[in-house]
This record gives sequence, C-alpha cells and structure tokens, in this order.
Amino acid sequence: MNPDHILATYPILLSPATPEALERLLVDNGIPVARAEAGLCGRHRFGIHSRDEIDFTDRFGVSHAIAWQELIPGAMTVEAIDAELARSECWAWQENEVTIDESIVRGTFGDSVVERLRNRIRSHGVPWIRLAPWPAGFEGVFNFRFDLDEPDFEDWRQVVRIVDSAGVEPGVTWFLSTRAASRIPEACSLLAGRDVQSHGHWHHCHASDPGLNAENIARADRFLRSAQFRPTGFAPPSGRITPDLAGHLARYEYRYLSGLGDLSGSLPRTDILGLTHIHAIPVCEGAFLEAGIGDAETVVSGYMAAAARAVSRDRPIFWFGHPDRRLGRKPEILRRLLSAASEFGRLWHVGLGAYADWFRARNRIALTVASDERYPGKLSLQWHSSSRTVPEPVIWIEHEGRRWPVVCGGTSGQASIRLDQRHSTPIPAALPVPECWPALPGNGLRSVIRTALDWERETPVESLRGGPLARRVKGFLRRSTDKAWQARFAPLAWPREDRTGERAA
Repeated sequence: MNPDHILATYPILLSPATPEALERLLVDNGIPVARAEAGLCGRHRFGIHSRDEIDFTDRFGVSHAIAWQELIPGAMTVEAIDAELARSECWAWQENEVTIDESIVRGTFGDSVVERLRNRIRSHGVPWIRLAPWPAGFEGVFNFRFDLDEPDFEDWRQVVRIVDSAGVEPGVTWFLSTRAASRIPEACSLLAGRDVQSHGHWHHCHASDPGLNAENIARADRFLRSAQFRPTGFAPPSGRITPDLAGHLARYEYRYLSGLGDLSGSLPRTDILGLTHIHAIPVCEGAFLEAGIGDAETVVSGYMAAAARAVSRDRPIFWFGHPDRRLGRKPEILRRLLSAASEFGRLWHVGLGAYADWFRARNRIALTVASDERYPGKLSLQWHSSSRTVPEPVIWIEHEGRRWPVVCGGTSGQASIRLDQRHSTPIPAALPVPECWPALPGNGLRSVIRTALDWERETPVESLRGGPLARRVKGFLRRSTDKAWQARFAPLAWPREDRTGERAA
C-alpha cells in the first residue's frame, strides 16, 4: 500500500488513554476502532485521544484527532460511563393513549456519544461506516420474550400452542420464574427442548440487598439445571437492573442479561465483565390490562408503534409479554402480533442467547476501510476475524442519505465499492419518540416507608430472616400481614372465558 496515496479512513484509532468503556460502546455500535500501538505505520484519518496526549497525532500519523472528553456529555468521569450505560430507572410515557411506567434502561447517553462522533466524521465529508446489528440477507432481527411469572399452566400451554402453530419457536425465549414452575408438575415437560432461561426464583429484584439477589439467582439456577435446562441468560423481574446483578451472573457463567430498553428499542451492550445486555422494547400487554383495555386492535397497535420506532433506528424488534393471566387468555392478541411482525420485512428469528453469541462474534471482526486520493468516491475494505461468523455479518456504508451493504463473509476478505446510486437504499428516517417523564414514588409517609423497605410480597418469607435491618423489618411485617392480604388479594386478569380478543367487561 502506497502511503502517499492511501489513507485509512477506518478503523478509528484509540489512544492508550481512551476509556475502555467508550471503546466497548463504539464496538457495540459496530463502529470500526482499534487501539493505537507502538510501531503502527501508515496514515490514519481519525483518532480518539485524551486532551492531555498532545503528541497523539504525530506519534500515530492521525490527521484528525478527537478528544474523548468532547464526546461525553457533561463532566462525566471515566468510572461513571459504565454505570450510566447500565442504569435502569422508572419512566412513564403514553403508548396509544395508555400510560405506561416501567423500569427501563434509556439509551440517551450512548446515543449522544455516537451522534457526536458521527457528526465529527461526516463534517469531513467521510462516509459513516459500521457493522450492522443483524446478518446479511435480513431486514431486521426478531425475538419474543415470554416472562412466565405465575403458576397458571393452562395459560402457559395456550401460549406454547400458539407459538408452535405459528412456527416462530426459533425466535422465542422463555424466562421462567422457578418458584412458579415448582408449583406446576407439568411445567418442565411443557418447556422441554425450548430456549428456557432464568427469571429468578421469586419475582423481585432487590434494590439494595445483594445477598437476596444472589440467593434468588442461585435457587433459580439450581432448579433449571436439575430440570435439564442450561441457562445462560437472566431477565430481572420487573426490568429492575441493580449494580450487583452482573457479578452474580458472571459467577454462574451466564452470558447475557435481558432487561427493558429504550422506547425505540436498544442495541446490545457489553459490560466490563463481558456480559451482553440485550433489552426488550418496554411495551407489553400488562399496561393495557391495567388500563381496563382488552381490545386486540389497541394492544397490537401499541406493540407495532414501538416496533416501527425501533426499525426506523436500525434496532432489533425484541418484544416481551406474559402468558399467565394475559396473553394466554387473549390468544387473538398473540396470533395477530406474531403475524404482524412480518410487516417489517424479512426478519431473523433468533433466541436471545444465540443472538448474544452472534453479536459477540461480530464484535471481534477487525475492519479496515481505505481510500485512494487518486480515485475519489471509491473505498477498499478488508476484514479479518479469528473465526467465521455465521450467519454472515454485513457492513453498512452510509453517505448523503444512502446506504451501501457489503457482506462480510469468511474469516477474512476484501471488497471495493464505488459510492454511486447503484446498489444503495435510502437510510430510514427515525420516527418521533413519545415524551417521557420520571415515574417518581409518592412523597407521603407510606410511600417513603415502602421505598425504604423495598416493599413487596414476592420474596419467600423464610428468606427474610436475618441480614440487613430493612430485610428483617420487611420480614416481620410480612409474617404479620401476608395471610390477611392473601385472603383479599385478587390479581388483575383477563377473563379466561374471553377468547375473542374483544374489550374485557
């Protein structure tokens, strides 16, 4: 390669002082980056460095250096980047005129970092290049995550039948609350041979009690393995992600964590322990049930509106829902959802664990894109990986509102492409996102006490003995009140006899 004419547009070089958390964020977004090392030769168009590395451009032959501090919004420290990317908080918004509040991981921070970098690259007239979040030959990726929370075998079986009749099982992942499953003798045989993962033993993730979270994960893991399942993923109950979860899951060699993502879907993210965070779109049938709505059209349109936002931003369609008391009693809603997904084109139906494995393999691809100053508009691409990624990834080259795909096959390869109108498609226009606001607890004495105790009635009372003061106080109150509460508690449910998909009475 003649250095007088050839300029490496990608990868973007990262200086030794660039935070690893920022590197993981860029790699997860498919952006070709590489660490700058001593002895590196050639000319490189872009690099990211720290402001105090004043000799970065000269040492590594970088034409345009970008300080990583300019990409991070606010005065955030290096240590806070990972925490910000993983933080889940309760937000509320309206979907189809129904108010939803969920504990979600918003993508605002990561999106702003990538957008700032993209604007800097494009300001030099350079195409934006990245690895797509799904393989070549597909127009998106699809999974339906079913959270099995409560022991209702008839509802579970109804949903399994619908999934089997629709032929979408490869794109379904079942997250099992094992305390509920332990009360159904036929549960494990019903789910045998399917992609079954952990939803915890009991249905609660503790805000400030890592010991109980560890016990919850451990008990669920023992149950699943004794039933011949091989869990590698965990979906925290109610989408609540606490800082201690990743460490607990890493000890059991779990590979991914599935919470609830942004209102327009989320790209996967890799944390410092190597755990892949794959979040579902935070719209499910439960919000409509709580609003007294059982009309199939309203529920389906809520799911579809969120999926359309995700597709417009090149993000996966990862739906979630609940068979017990809900979709199992409204089969028409589930049938219509599974059928409607085809409206988004040819989707890769895949289990979340298989997708996490593919995504990690995609992230290991080293991509180089070079331009020759003698031939404007022409790019030369080379890629290499230690192992072949199947299905084959695809490289997206984006410039002036158009997108050119290049299939990235084999363990290594190369291609040349000229950026003209041929073989390109328009880049989708991002759909507007609903306005959202923090769903804060009340400030009355009752709300303050409930928050301080992390009040709930899901954890087995026998697990609330000993330990921190808040746990012991909650255990005392639970032992004093559970029996009377259970006698009058009536959970929300769509009526079992209602199989029409019409509005519940």
